[in-house]
Amino acid sequence: MSNCLVMLTKRYPYGIGEEFIENELPVVAREFDRVILIATSVSGPAVPTRAVPGNVEPHAVDAGRIRRSVPFAALGPALAPPKEAYGPAERAAVAHSPLRRLFFAYFAAKGRAVAKAAAAVLAGAGFSRGDRVVFYSYWLYDTAAAAVGLREACRAGQTRAVSRAHRYDLYPSKNPLGYLPMRPYLLKNL
Repeated sequence: MSNCLVMLTKRYPYGIGEEFIENELPVVAREFDRVILIATSVSGPAVPTRAVPGNVEPHAVDAGRIRRSVPFAALGPALAPPKEAYGPAERAAVAHSPLRRLFFAYFAAKGRAVAKAAAAVLAGAGFSRGDRVVFYSYWLYDTAAAAVGLREACRAGQTRAVSRAHRYDLYPSKNPLGYLPMRPYLLKNL
């Protein structure tokens, strides 16, 4: 039985930012046989700028590819929101705001696009029914929605999706629209 962590970040270990991961990763990596680290918003050449422990496999997803796919993909959630993520609380939050409705559609589409790109990275991971896999999003944002989607699609024996939260992705009041999409769905599924 293999114990694997799939960690979704924005840019770490490529470029700058997400410095807290640098201190956290060595501690977390000791608890897993394997850590697959997927940076989901890397622009330009994917060259790691920071060292990672030996059992960590860094991968990068091209931010441009995600950015190009989201506008068209957002049409689906805009016209027919996904039922699992569009419950009564979500409907009430977007009911009188076209901008919030568009933000919801963008967020749902981006979460799916990130999950699809991460799934392509994981296609050769070789998870089996006896494995334990934890999908960990460093942000309670589109990568958290992707972690939930990856967990639901994973064929490993034991799976879990978790997320860390920060100020901007935790408090709706910190968002210009006063709204964070899919909160009830994420809290129920993480």
